Amino acid sequence: MCIRDSDGTPAIIIDVAKARDADALRVLDGVAALVAEETARLPDTITVAVVQDVTSIIRDRLLMLVQNGVIGLVLVIGVMSLFFRPGFAIWAAMGLPVAFAGAFIWMALTGLSLNMMTLVALLMAIGIVMDDSIVIEAKLHHTSSVSFDLNNVEPESVPFKAFFSADSPLEFNVFPATGDLAPYGTSEGTTFIVSFTPEDYGRTSVGTLFIQTDEMLWSYEVRGTHPAYAKPSLDTSKSKIDTGLTRAQLRAMQGKRTRARPSQ
Repeated sequence: MCIRDSDGTPAIIIDVAKARDADALRVLDGVAALVAEETARLPDTITVAVVQDVTSIIRDRLLMLVQNGVIGLVLVIGVMSLFFRPGFAIWAAMGLPVAFAGAFIWMALTGLSLNMMTLVALLMAIGIVMDDSIVIEAKLHHTSSVSFDLNNVEPESVPFKAFFSADSPLEFNVFPATGDLAPYGTSEGTTFIVSFTPEDYGRTSVGTLFIQTDEMLWSYEVRGTHPAYAKPSLDTSKSKIDTGLTRAQLRAMQGKRTRARPSQ
């Protein structure tokens, strides 16, 4: 607990941290209920409010998981119904909920919970969702780089690992590969530098960058491209070959070529 000024008004900031095995969403619901009770009990001159909610990203991932699953089921049934009987399409679409049910049963047996890591794994099973996209343009055998800043979702610094997926081209590189991620709320985050050194011309290289902590996983689609090809223009109207010979020498050489031609 600490006392500080917020917009000129004295305020008491209370950081609420969940236990390691607690449910973050249920903890937030409990805090919201407590805030509502205290707001009703306290006088109007005192305001109690939640000013920072780091569980919003978990809710977003859960919503994304449900939406992607529903859209996937609709697309599978719709597309397969165009070529097969609807019964076959429904049986094929049942593979997705059955697979998820098996994953949830296995997670319950092994003590795993729905956290950011397992949510990303489930999202990757139905189609990976990128947090952002990075485009780098570089000339052949030249290195170009882009940089961006990233903060942790919680007000504390945590160790991280940055790496490209195994199927990403070796033309990509990220620095730093390890370190401490800056805490949430700081003006300057941890700076990452992504480099691209193309080895082949005429194709776009695509890789997947991951930045991982114990509780979070960020994913980025990285595209390496080449500058637009400009066809060289040749202006022959002003072209001139300087041989260093005088006109008399050029006429003499032309005469020798004429006499050296074989007769037809």
